[in-house]
Amino acid sequence: MNRLLDLLATVRQEGYPTDYLLARLRARTEGFAGRCPAGRGEEAWQELQREYGWLFRQMNVGLRNTLAPVFFYFELRNLFAALRFSAGADRDGLSSTLSASLLGRQLQLILKKDQAFPATLKELGNVLGCYGEGFGRLDEVWRIGGLRGVETSLLGGFMGIVQQENPPPAVRDFLGRLFERHNLLQLAKEQRWQLADSPLTADHPALVRRRLKHALEGFGRQDPGVADDPTRLDTLLVRTLLRDCRRRARSSRPLAILLAYLYSCWLTARDCGVRGLAPLVSEARIERELVV
Repeated sequence: MNRLLDLLATVRQEGYPTDYLLARLRARTEGFAGRCPAGRGEEAWQELQREYGWLFRQMNVGLRNTLAPVFFYFELRNLFAALRFSAGADRDGLSSTLSASLLGRQLQLILKKDQAFPATLKELGNVLGCYGEGFGRLDEVWRIGGLRGVETSLLGGFMGIVQQENPPPAVRDFLGRLFERHNLLQLAKEQRWQLADSPLTADHPALVRRRLKHALEGFGRQDPGVADDPTRLDTLLVRTLLRDCRRRARSSRPLAILLAYLYSCWLTARDCGVRGLAPLVSEARIERELVV
């Protein structure tokens, strides 16, 4: 049993056979884009949470176990947002963020508890530390590196759990590409603005950093503009992964189809947020950043 499943919402029902679920999913593929409010990013993310919740509860136990790392990865956005609301004592924002979240009951109780923020971080770190050693003392991380340091520590700890659990190749490759996106974006920002090495990339061995730099140079050859604009790099990265997910889904393998659906829905919600920037940035830039 994947340990990350314990950190997600408990589902009592057994779910549906995989073939039946995939048939239902094909009927919903176009529907999600229609339900996402164009140009209203937060509403789109809430619709995404509802869609992920629906799919998670329809899955049988085997699929939920296999895809738990993927669902937890997408829940990291909600966890980061909840921590920011908690740090600012914004109870309404915290409640809204967690209302449709798949984060498990234990994590939600900690986040919702009326207590000082360092106490929340300490409790959260104690719980997550039972699943992996990479999380560290989150309250101490916050004192030194602020919320950004906490988010970096959480992402690094999650990467460690995934490596320990050794999920199926399709899931491992998908998450590996998502992790590499984070690292490549951080490396691009370091180079663009001549920043000191970030904790996320500095912790990697020199060999890994060389591989990341080589990969970044390759994307620069595809689009020379990424050297001056990490946002363009991000768009290129997510487009490339979406293309690969869709290609693999044509194999009709259940995991490939499910991963492509989860990622396509995530990018649809992302695009809604990009469209919401219309009053602030040019239409040409918006069109350049849209993916789905």
